[in-house]
Amino acid sequence: MAQYRFAKNWQVQVNARNLTDKDYVSACSFYCYYGAGRSVEANLSYKW
Repeated sequence: MAQYRFAKNWQVQVNARNLTDKDYVSACSFYCYYGAGRSVEANLSYKW
């Protein structure tokens, strides 16, 4: 997560997960499940 406030009321935020896009097992019970792939999200917000 990276966040930057660039004006009095403006803010930008970027969240990234699994940047290398590696395969991994996130849980196993009766079946095993792979974890989520690469994801990047950006958010721009203004506070009134």
